[in-house]
Amino acid sequence: MPPPPPAEPPAEPAAEADEAMLRRWALPVVEGAKAGRGTCLVVGGSTLTPGAVLLAAVGALRAGAGKVQVATARSAAATLAVAVPEALVIGLEEDGDGQIIPSSVDGLASALDGATSVLVGPGCLDAGLAFELLTRVAARLDDGVLVVDAKALPGLADDPGALRSLGGRAIVTPNTKEVAALAGRGDEVGDDDLDGLAAHLAGCLGAVVAAKGADTRVAAPGGRRWRVPGGDPACRQQARAMSWPGSWPGWRREPTSRRRPRSTPCTSTPRPAGDWPSGWAASASWPASCSTTSPGSSTRWLRDGAPRGRTAPGPRTT
Repeated sequence: MPPPPPAEPPAEPAAEADEAMLRRWALPVVEGAKAGRGTCLVVGGSTLTPGAVLLAAVGALRAGAGKVQVATARSAAATLAVAVPEALVIGLEEDGDGQIIPSSVDGLASALDGATSVLVGPGCLDAGLAFELLTRVAARLDDGVLVVDAKALPGLADDPGALRSLGGRAIVTPNTKEVAALAGRGDEVGDDDLDGLAAHLAGCLGAVVAAKGADTRVAAPGGRRWRVPGGDPACRQQARAMSWPGSWPGWRREPTSRRRPRSTPCTSTPRPAGDWPSGWAASASWPASCSTTSPGSSTRWLRDGAPRGRTAPGPRTT
C-alpha cells in the first residue's frame, strides 16, 4: 500500500490546460509512413466484454497511432477483427469464464518488441488476473510506454513498485473511486481532492497519473501538475469511453530520436526534448478534451476540420 497522502494539498496551483498550452504541445503533423506514427498494442477484454478493447483500439486510431494491435480472449478475436479491420487482432488463451490466461501473454514477445505504447486492463473482469497480465507485460516491455487502466489498477495498491522498473514510462488512468482505493482512502474521493492525490500517487508509483473526475488532474513523478477541463457531462462520457484509455497510447509522444521534422505554424514554441514524463503528461489535454467544448478536441477536429497547418487524425490501415 502506498504511504498515506499528506494532509495539506500542494501549495502551488496546477497549470491550466488552455488553448495556449495546446498550441505549445501541438499534435504531430500527419505525414509520412504509418510506421513513423508508432504502434499501439491493447491487451484486455474477455468473452463478455470485447467492446472495451474495441473502443480503446478505435480511440488510439483516431488519436493518430499508425498501427493498432489488439490481444484479447481467443473466442472474441474474430468478431473484433471484423469490427476493427484496421487492427491486427491476436487471440489469447482463455479460461472457462472467457478471461485471458495471464501466461498466454508470454507469446506476445514480437508484438511487445514492436510496440511504442501498450495498454493493459480494459475489459478485464478479474482484478487479480488483470494485475498478473500487467506485471507480465511490464517485465517484457523494454521500450515504449505502458498505460494502465480499469481492472489492472487495483493491484498497484498492494504493489506500488510494480511500474518502477519502467523508469517513468508508465501512465495510470484511475477514476475517483480507483484513486481512493490506490491512496487507501476507502470511499470515493471528491473532485477537490484529486489534485493532491494525483501528485501523491505519481510519486509513489513512479508514473504519470491522470485522475478522472469532473476535470482531469494530471501529475508527473517530478512534481509537475495540470488541470484539464472536463467539458459537459455527455461529451465527458464519450471521452472516457473512447479516449480513455485508448487515446493515451495513441497520442504517445515520440522519443526525440524518432521524432520527424515537421512544420506546425500554429505552434508558438517547440515541444520540449527532455523530461519525458512531465512533458508528455501535459499532452493529457488531448484525450481528456474530447468534449466539443474544450480546446484541442479531436471530436471537434473530425467534425469541423483541422486547424490551419495541421491534419485531422483518423483511422488508418495496418
